[in-house]
Amino acid sequence: MDITVSIDDQMFQKAYLFAKSVNKTVEQLIYEYFKQFESEADKEISEFRRLTAEGQGRSKGWRFDREEIYAGSQLS
Repeated sequence: MDITVSIDDQMFQKAYLFAKSVNKTVEQLIYEYFKQFESEADKEISEFRRLTAEGQGRSKGWRFDREEIYAGSQLS
């Protein structure tokens, strides 16, 4: 998939000079950034799933009961 990114000339020039200094292209830098983002997002999603799995976390299996919470918040 190809994408188009719009940046001003000054930003592109800085990116170009940095990429050149590390023997890469601007496109390679952008690709590597997105790969890093993808990897971090995958880790966060895995951790979220692990923590919210059945019986995990501090809830020790407790499930939210809307009616119970609502009844407890009613004024007498």
